[in-house]
Amino acid sequence: MADEHTHQIRQFQNNGHIATTHPNMKVLSFHSKEAIYHHAIEENYMAHHEIHTAIRQHINTVYDKPFSLLDLGCGNANFTSKSLQPTLIKTYTGIDQSAEALQAAQQNLDQANITAQLIQGDHTAFHSLVGDQKFRVMIVGFSLYLLPKEEKIRFFTECKAHLRKRGRVLVYDVIRRHHEERDDYLKRYYKHAADNWPTLNSKALEQLAEHINMSDHPESLESLTDIARQAGFKRAELLYVDSSGFHQ
Repeated sequence: MADEHTHQIRQFQNNGHIATTHPNMKVLSFHSKEAIYHHAIEENYMAHHEIHTAIRQHINTVYDKPFSLLDLGCGNANFTSKSLQPTLIKTYTGIDQSAEALQAAQQNLDQANITAQLIQGDHTAFHSLVGDQKFRVMIVGFSLYLLPKEEKIRFFTECKAHLRKRGRVLVYDVIRRHHEERDDYLKRYYKHAADNWPTLNSKALEQLAEHINMSDHPESLESLTDIARQAGFKRAELLYVDSSGFHQ
């Protein structure tokens, strides 16, 4: 594991296994944490491009037959729709609280010729939204770290209940060091953003610091794996780590 706090992608497998640059510099200010996050995506500060490339490669390695996929917190599905090309995706279900994001997701999925069911609601408590449906693949990215530990346990329990045999849950998230105190994690996160996200001005960095102080509750790799085990998963596999060690 790298020296810095980490974003990670892990896969959790249901058969008892958990598989778990700026050429034109511009400095921007933002009015909301959502705007900062979307800008971070656009600038690839959180390695979305590389993460979704790893997802596509993994899916193509594992699945040689058509599969169903549940995208939890799908947003506009921009990256997921691209990461599923080419794969043997048969049906796609996406859940998000934003009606605007779901509208954009429908357009992106249509362009990718992916049959989609889109549901507005809380993706971290999705049991009542999908009925008795089961899925071969689930994806959840950069959202579990916002939940307290007991809600993470409930979330993985719901995933287990709706995962087909030999299904997999692909998770990429913010991760802190083993035994690291939250305050130490927050300091390192802020320092990383200040040092490596050059298009954010001081006001935007202040907004980011306020947001992570209020909202971030990341687990270590060890504690996240333990949470998944409590839900019935058995083994974890790390699929991707970026060069900085922050995004996995």
